[in-house]
Amino acid sequence: MPRHVFLIDGSGFIFRAYHALPKEMTRPDGTLVNAVYGFTTMIMKLVEETDADHIAVLFDTARRTFRNDIYPAYKANRPPPPDDLIPQFALVREATRALNIAAVELAGYEADDLIATYTRQAREAGAEVTIVSSDKDMMQLVGEGVTMLDAMKNRRIGPEQVRDKFGVGPDRVIDVQALAGDSSDNVPGVAGIGVKTAAALINEYGDLDTVLARAGEIKQPKRRQALIEQAGNARISRDLVTLRDDVPVDESLDLFSKNPWKAEDFVPWLVEQGFDSIIVRERNKLSDGQQEIFDQIILMELIKLPSRLLKKYFEKTISALSDIENSTRDNEFKVALAKIKKAVNDEAIDASAESDGSPAGTAYELV
Repeated sequence: MPRHVFLIDGSGFIFRAYHALPKEMTRPDGTLVNAVYGFTTMIMKLVEETDADHIAVLFDTARRTFRNDIYPAYKANRPPPPDDLIPQFALVREATRALNIAAVELAGYEADDLIATYTRQAREAGAEVTIVSSDKDMMQLVGEGVTMLDAMKNRRIGPEQVRDKFGVGPDRVIDVQALAGDSSDNVPGVAGIGVKTAAALINEYGDLDTVLARAGEIKQPKRRQALIEQAGNARISRDLVTLRDDVPVDESLDLFSKNPWKAEDFVPWLVEQGFDSIIVRERNKLSDGQQEIFDQIILMELIKLPSRLLKKYFEKTISALSDIENSTRDNEFKVALAKIKKAVNDEAIDASAESDGSPAGTAYELV
C-alpha cells in the first residue's frame, strides 16, 4: 500500500523549462532539447529529494477535452505551442520512462483531472499526497493529507496559502473561480467580478448557488444585474473549473512504486540527447562496481557516433572515462576507449589543418 504519493504536473514543467533555458541547447541530430534537459534535471532532483514511495508524472494530451463539449471556447484564446517545443513533448515522456517513472495521460482529460483522480484514490488508501505544481486550479484539492509543492520556489502550499490566494479555503475555491472566471483559460465567470469580490460574496452567502439565488439582494446595481443575467455563465464556469476525480484511468497506484532508473535504459537515452553533464554527474554518484557497468554502456553507445559529435557533445564524459585505470578493465573496454580517443584526436587534427589551409584528413567515424 502507498504511504506517500508524489503526483507531478509534467505539462507545467515542460513550459517552464522551455522558457527558462537557452534555445541553443540541441542534441546531436539538431533537435532543440532545452525543455527536455530542464524537465529531466528537475524530475531527477525531485525524485532524489522526496521520501515518497509512489511517484508519477501526469501529462496533458491534445488540447480538446470534455470541457470543450461543455463550452467550445474553453482555452480557445491560447496560442499554439512554439514549433521547436512540439518535438520535445514526446521526448519528455521518453525521459520519464527512461527514469523508470510512470508517465500517465488520457485522451479527453487534462493532467489536472488525472491528478485529482489519483489524489482521491491515494487518500482512500490512507496515503499522503504531494501535488508538484504551482497551478492555482489544483488548489481546490488541498486539504487533509494533501499539499502542493511549487518546485521552482521550493514552497509548500497548504490551506493557509490557498486562503491567501483566493480569500477562501480550498473547499470554496471552485465557487470563487466560477464567479471570477479565468481569462488565461477563457473561462467566462461573471463580468466585472474578480477574485476579491467573488471571495467576499462566497464568504457572505456561503456558496455559489446561494449567491445566485439571492442575487436580487446585492446592493450594487451593476453587480446585481451581472449576477442575475450571467448566472448561466457562472454555472458553466463551475463545471469548467471543477477537476474530475472519477477519470477512468487504466494505471493503478501500485504501478507508481518508486524504483531507481536502470542504466541499460537511461544511459542510451542520455547519449542520444547529448546530455553530457548528466551522464558524468550520475556516473560519479555510483560505486566502483556500478560505475564499471555504467561505463560499459556509455562506451557501447558512444562508439556508434560519428567522431565530429564526440568532442562537441561528450567532452566531459570522455574525460571521465579517460581517467579510468585501464588495468582494471577488460580488453574490449580498452579498445573501445582507444578508438574514441583516436577519433577525437583525428577530428582536432583535421580542424587544425583546415584552419591553416592544409588539406584535411579523412573523418574518422565510429559506427
